Order: sequence, then C-alpha cells, then structure tokens
Amino acid sequence: MSRKKLEDEAVRVEEDLKRNLQQQKAENGKLQNQISVAKQEKTQLQANLLGLQRRISELELSIGDIE
Repeated sequence: MSRKKLEDEAVRVEEDLKRNLQQQKAENGKLQNQISVAKQEKTQLQANLLGLQRRISELELSIGDIE
C-alpha cells in the first residue's frame, strides 16, 4: 500500500471510531435514563407494597387473624 492509501485508511478508521463512540455515548445516555426510570418505579412500588402490607395488618387486627 502506498503512503497516501495508508493515510486515507487511517483517516477513515478514525472517523468510523469517532462515529461509533458518539453512537455509544448516545446509547449509554438512553440506558442511563431507562435505569433512572426503573429505579423510580421500583421505589414507588416498594412504597406501595409497604402501604398494602400496613393495610393488611390493620385489617387483620380489626377482623382477627384468618390463619
């Protein structure tokens, strides 16, 4: 390969790398957002579960334990 062809190939590879890095950064950002949403949903579900468990305990106390 001639020097010019090698230089052209190096430029092309570098551009491909930069493009791939940009795509990866964008994908990472999307995944981070999805993780944040999932954590918020998990926290809300845990709070709901605690509330339901508390309500069950209150009901069991008011009507007697079924078991």
